[in-house]
Amino acid sequence: MINNPLNNGIKHVINQFKKLEFTIVKIIPSIIIALVLLFMTCILILLWPVGIIPMVYDLMNELISNTIDESSEKTVIEKMPFVMTFGIYLIIWIPIFILCLPFILIGKLGDILFRND
Repeated sequence: MINNPLNNGIKHVINQFKKLEFTIVKIIPSIIIALVLLFMTCILILLWPVGIIPMVYDLMNELISNTIDESSEKTVIEKMPFVMTFGIYLIIWIPIFILCLPFILIGKLGDILFRND
């Protein structure tokens, strides 16, 4: 099953919440740490859908590639269901690709700039 990478961050912050000690000596630092962790949790929850979009993009990309591979070396009549499936997948994939395009371009630019050859 595909897992959103931001789930790990949310689980880590929750574990940090559990480790806080609200004793008399550590009450003020614990409150400050709790506020920071709460802020981090809010940010991770707001960014959680951003982690889902690339997962859907990869899934749709795999489905399109699989459809193309399955339809090779077949007659035109045998290819028709694959063509219809490809069209449906492509219609779903295009808006997701448009959402992911800035992230893809930033990643490609980072690869070009920071490649250690």
